[in-house]
Amino acid sequence: LYVWALVGDGFDGYYAAVGPGAAVYHISAQGDTSRIATLPQEHATRLLLKGEDLYVGTADRGGLYRLNAKRELTALYDSGTDEVTGIELTADGSVVFSTAPTGRVISVAENGDITELFKADSGGVISLAAVNGVVYAALDEDGRVVRIVDRDIQSLARRDEGRPCTALAARGSRLFLATTSPVQLYTADLQAACEGSLESGILDAKRPSRWGRADWRASLPEGTRMELRMRSGNTSDPEYGGWSPWCFALEKPGRDLAGPPTARYLQYKLTLAKGEDTKDPWR
Repeated sequence: LYVWALVGDGFDGYYAAVGPGAAVYHISAQGDTSRIATLPQEHATRLLLKGEDLYVGTADRGGLYRLNAKRELTALYDSGTDEVTGIELTADGSVVFSTAPTGRVISVAENGDITELFKADSGGVISLAAVNGVVYAALDEDGRVVRIVDRDIQSLARRDEGRPCTALAARGSRLFLATTSPVQLYTADLQAACEGSLESGILDAKRPSRWGRADWRASLPEGTRMELRMRSGNTSDPEYGGWSPWCFALEKPGRDLAGPPTARYLQYKLTLAKGEDTKDPWR
């Protein structure tokens, strides 16, 4: 018998999901153990407590069940083939769960409506975590960690080769990512002030050119900023010399490029920054 998941009951006790012979046990603060549900699946794999309702994910048919305070069991979803790999709660009160090997993230609204928020091109969703009601998913096939807001998918990180993600977890505003081969643990404070830059590849105009106007579209929540800098040169790599310094920062689109001089090659650098406790700037 395997214990696949534990969740606190709010009174110093725990619920445990076990298998084979999918079942949920309650362990009191005094250590008393009782079986509170048996499910028509092979394994109970994931648990989420929402108020007085306990949500249970299963395998081998990838089902999601709700167990109410009266210990009445209701089937909410049955994939037929998959395993439920994570269950989380969003800011609007919806329950979101993930599956593998078919990589899906599915939302169950308060009224019971089922919505598919995400489907991976290939591979499964290994794990879910929620920070301040925003759901993050770790993908098996390409090693990405993505943020899911409604049906909008934003890539947060990608693993190095040979470092597949095995689990996500959240505590407060921090997100934790575990990998294997080698075993490592990464963490990020998603509410901390931060800044990051992206440098483009070398853009080739094929001939010496005068650079005109820079334009872009971006959504910048309050407390965030985006800067665009450019430089130009007549060699195919700035390391070969002959390049201008980075021009002054452009913060609004549609401005003339007064900085980079006439040259064949151009490169831009995009900087995204946010203050503490503010939303991320998305572009």
